[in-house]
Amino acid sequence: GDILAVPGRKNDVVMYDRDTGERTSCLKGGHTASVGFLSWSPNGKYLAPSAGDCQVMLWDVEKCQDLDRQKFDSQICSLAWRPTGNALAVIDMEGRFGVWEPAIPSHMMLPIAASALTTPTEREAPLNFSDEDETRASRESSPEDGPASDEDDDENTNDGLPPAKPLKGRQAHPQR
Repeated sequence: GDILAVPGRKNDVVMYDRDTGERTSCLKGGHTASVGFLSWSPNGKYLAPSAGDCQVMLWDVEKCQDLDRQKFDSQICSLAWRPTGNALAVIDMEGRFGVWEPAIPSHMMLPIAASALTTPTEREAPLNFSDEDETRASRESSPEDGPASDEDDDENTNDGLPPAKPLKGRQAHPQR
């Protein structure tokens, strides 16, 4: 994109023109603690910052408008937009995960990139959520289905770390 988003000194997000370095705008008034993590939507229209106040906010960058926010029990340390849908995956400092879906209100433009139907270049490749990963996560985190079988251990790529726990939040749904 043409804009660089940087956590500001006043619990805000400062926007700069990528080519000139000139400050263009500021997203402020939402967080009560320092912003630590940012994630652009695939279409570059929305920004999701998380901060030390355990909140994730959704902003329409062009309008500098706060669209929604969600408070969590622990600070969110990673965010990733689903490249082909209206969802934002979040992971907190305790290793719990969730999916905020739908992230953007239905009356607004979806966060999907116009180029979502084309193959992204390696540099622009987004984080993909595969059905297999979602199914495995569901088996691992769903108490009514019982524990995941030992057969799945061969495919486990979390290097001996315990499986992630579902994240609690107002609109974040545990990975299914």
